Amino acid sequence: MFLRMTVVGLIVSLGSWIGVTSASDFETILWPQDAPTLSDFQENELAFHRQQLELYRKHTTDSDPEVRELAETFLEVAIATAVNDWQQSEDELLRASELPSLNAAAYKAGSRDAMVEMHAVNALLNEARPSTAVAVARKSIKSLEASEYPAGLKLLMIDRLIQARLRATQWRSVAKERKSVSQALPQWFGYASSFPDGLRIAYQQYLRTISRVRMTTDLLAEDLRVCEAAGDVDPWILAMMKGHFHRHNGWQLRGGGYASEVTPKGWEDFEREMTLSYDNYKAAHQLRPLCPLAPAALIELAMLNLGSESVQDWFEASIAAELDYFPAYHKVLWSMLPRWGGSVEQMAKFATQCADCTQPDSLVPSYYFDVLKLIHKEGLPWKMILSSPRIKDSSYQVIRQIQQNDRFRTKSGMSGLECTCHGMELAIAYYNEDYPAAIAIWDAKADFLNEHNLSKFSLSRRIDRDKLDALNEFGNRISKMEAELGSQASQADRWKQSIDVCETMKATAKSTRTIRYLQSKIDLATVAIDFDEGRWVSFEFDEGLDHWHGAHQHFRVDGPTTLVASTETITGKAMLTHQLSFSGPREIEMMIEVLHKSGSRGRAGVELGDCRSGKGGRFFSMDPGQKRVDVYSTGELCHVFKPETKPSRFGIQVWGPHQWQISIDGQPDTDGPDPEFEPKTDNLSIGIPYLVPVSATVAIKGLRIRKLSDPPPKKLIDDTE
Repeated sequence: MFLRMTVVGLIVSLGSWIGVTSASDFETILWPQDAPTLSDFQENELAFHRQQLELYRKHTTDSDPEVRELAETFLEVAIATAVNDWQQSEDELLRASELPSLNAAAYKAGSRDAMVEMHAVNALLNEARPSTAVAVARKSIKSLEASEYPAGLKLLMIDRLIQARLRATQWRSVAKERKSVSQALPQWFGYASSFPDGLRIAYQQYLRTISRVRMTTDLLAEDLRVCEAAGDVDPWILAMMKGHFHRHNGWQLRGGGYASEVTPKGWEDFEREMTLSYDNYKAAHQLRPLCPLAPAALIELAMLNLGSESVQDWFEASIAAELDYFPAYHKVLWSMLPRWGGSVEQMAKFATQCADCTQPDSLVPSYYFDVLKLIHKEGLPWKMILSSPRIKDSSYQVIRQIQQNDRFRTKSGMSGLECTCHGMELAIAYYNEDYPAAIAIWDAKADFLNEHNLSKFSLSRRIDRDKLDALNEFGNRISKMEAELGSQASQADRWKQSIDVCETMKATAKSTRTIRYLQSKIDLATVAIDFDEGRWVSFEFDEGLDHWHGAHQHFRVDGPTTLVASTETITGKAMLTHQLSFSGPREIEMMIEVLHKSGSRGRAGVELGDCRSGKGGRFFSMDPGQKRVDVYSTGELCHVFKPETKPSRFGIQVWGPHQWQISIDGQPDTDGPDPEFEPKTDNLSIGIPYLVPVSATVAIKGLRIRKLSDPPPKKLIDDTE
């Protein structure tokens, strides 16, 4: 029989972090006491931008008092909205939705002031009127030049014009506007220098503006040249700009390919530029040690082993300057990714440390959710993550902090964060199979559990109210069935009884999710019966798995007879994997199809590695042009492979608790099996990951598996069909 299953996958070692402390280079964080938080910076940022309202009152060309009143009302709401002030009241938040109507009222009354026009651009973009926004932005710049407003505000108006041109798809004009940014910088930085945190606000605005357009070394060099030539730009600004320039230039000179493709000259230039970047960022930090921007930038450079300071040193310097400066957290979390030598153990530890931050007005505990989401993206299913007692405890701790802290309740993002908390509670109950609790949460928090929120925990396509009822009923019926059968019943009898239970429930199911769930239980029970009786069990995978998207199928054989399966859909570029874990003797046959495009580079083939020891490297490989594969054997594993047929068959016989990895890829040879797949248990685990470039496509058509009653021969088998 064939089960139609959609398949993607990932090999990730869950292992020791589930309930076990893991050593890492990133030690316990010493949270600073009474460090400034995001709210402190936002007060200064709001004061900085509210100065525009005072400038309007002083320099406006609107003479009519009624017009001025309407314009001031519009500016108050527009400035608060642009700053994204998290301390706004509910009334202020409601007024933000009235921004277009407030703008229209001021315009109809006759306001043509440069400041009003600048903020009108955002209101017009919110109304999806980009062409009108372009015209208004251009006029605001001309009005500014003819007014008594500070010339430094021109950068803000250019930024609005760039945004409007991008929305209007005026690409060539965007490039022209970018060149005008350089000339506006000295006056912009000069204007900002007299405000608390003004230089930081001005520099962050500069980065936002230049990020909207394709960044080039020539443009960054021109920005720096103009600011140095002005002679009055603050040294901290110049040091930050130099650090940014050399970092960007280093990556340009290195090239964006794989490390193996970088030339010796590319590495030499990269090291030189990154060293200059490090020196300038460090100088900036010494000039303004209470600003978090420079140490956050140095975290990335510490990953390159530049300087004597570690990633943690620069992270702690950044949070000492501002506890809630999340770009520093993002960079630390990036350094912990397995691809850079980190691990999910480190990431999980970092998450729980964020949960432990207790400074009353800090937003750090909310970052806990971001860490868990990234761990999930690295390949761990939510069920594995949220079944950890340590993660569950930390999750409830964060939820309590958010629900009890006035800082979280009054910020504008509260509704989204509150939804995340309720979604997390539901996910913990669901993935830990506490269905009565999941039903209670669903009924009590239904208004918060929209599709977007549920999708954060891979629940949106997985459950509904009817399915929760079915899961709860199924568990109750199975428990009753187990009690009636008693301990003497065979496993086959249990599977047959479970099929009867599912068939009965299907007759009254209300949703398609429930019906699919019950049918999957029937299919798996049927597979388990066939498997237990020694018959081949076959799985056929959907076609179309390529380097763009796929889905994940993970199945596990527990003990001698039980086959369990679960599915999860993942989109985006990913390593596609099929993974099996079991402990007894099994015989597996993979049906593999290799599709090789003409004129392609590299190779598409199969490789085998011993993941228990982490040794062995490539045991055999196949080039599509070859008629025969060189096959080697190791340990107690025997295998054969013939590429002549499509789909090709790859047979494996395994005996005893061993761990192996089989890789199908389209990349050049590597140094051996993925170290992340090194097992944490004694079960045999066979994974088939492949990462396919645009030049080749490898597809797994399916597999067959059956029990073995006798040990396999310790020699090569060469009789595959």
